[in-house]
Amino acid sequence: IQNQKLHLFTFQPTNYNPRWGQSWGAWGEPAESSLEIPYYTNQTGTATIRIKTDKGQLLKELKDEHERGLNYVAYNFSVDQANAKAYETALNGSKKDGEEAVKVEAADNKVIYLQPGKYIVEVETADGGKATSEFTLKAQERRSRS
Repeated sequence: IQNQKLHLFTFQPTNYNPRWGQSWGAWGEPAESSLEIPYYTNQTGTATIRIKTDKGQLLKELKDEHERGLNYVAYNFSVDQANAKAYETALNGSKKDGEEAVKVEAADNKVIYLQPGKYIVEVETADGGKATSEFTLKAQERRSRS
């Protein structure tokens, strides 16, 4: 790894929560989760982190000033407002007849969150290093009442 210009580590699947962005009571903080994006780079500089659908559609772009070595960026599973309509179109493009269309709407805290599915994290450094890794946002399992 140390001989590489850039290395992006793999991710464990994360559980989706439909309550992201909702507050518990008038004074509570909105519920959120985050994905820690670990990457190694052999130089100091600026990295661009892009979150994309598994088909390559850009959803979110972050900038990070990194040091030489191991770096971490926190991502809160949000979608940029400018990309929300295209994301909704992409989500509904693979729907079968009779399936309900997915509506991409902002949560109570005015943030649009990812829906369950597979996504790509792309890290690109200013010196031309580029790496990608996939992560899965798992849908909540339905619990049966027995």
